[in-house]
Amino acid sequence: GIYDLGAARTSGVSVPPLEGKYWLNRFDILFELPMWPFDDAAELDFLIPNDPALQGQSIQLQIVVGSDPRSRQGAFSQLATIQIL
Repeated sequence: GIYDLGAARTSGVSVPPLEGKYWLNRFDILFELPMWPFDDAAELDFLIPNDPALQGQSIQLQIVVGSDPRSRQGAFSQLATIQIL
């Protein structure tokens, strides 16, 4: 999965030959799996530091899925936004 801390783009960007739109301004790789080991969805737990500066910030998440996304054989997921409370 890839993620960005901050605002998403106002419009998605096509990255041929990947399917779908790329919505992040910049990204960091959160994790990489050679195979999806879950039936449908995964639930991931992360510790967020107890830092008041993070309250109200949004984390943008998007996944590239496919047989080999690094060689551009795949598709972008929809953008997910999580707000830190």
